[in-house]
Amino acid sequence: MAHMSAYQLWTAEAIAPSGVATSAAIDIGKSNAIALHVTALTGTLPDVDFTYSVSTSKDGTYITGNSTFATAVAAADVLDLAPEAAGWIKIIATEAGGANTATLTAVLAIQDSD
Repeated sequence: MAHMSAYQLWTAEAIAPSGVATSAAIDIGKSNAIALHVTALTGTLPDVDFTYSVSTSKDGTYITGNSTFATAVAAADVLDLAPEAAGWIKIIATEAGGANTATLTAVLAIQDSD
């Protein structure tokens, strides 16, 4: 039976111009589907790119390969991602506009096989 989990990654997180926000490590070892729900993105002309890094263990080395799953996000949205096989993931939000702070609220939804 499938199970859905939701992990609050950021709540009104201010990302400075050209700044980066990295989530805590999230267990994806049994995931079937993953989506980032950007529930709020505000600021003057917000422009955020999303990538991820993965690891085989929570405290291991996180690797960012071909991991960009959304660019130039400017408003609330649902963003699907399909990471490589791994046990753990961190989501990375980068303010890409370079001129204004973006304020981000986002939840990671994970459907797993448990």
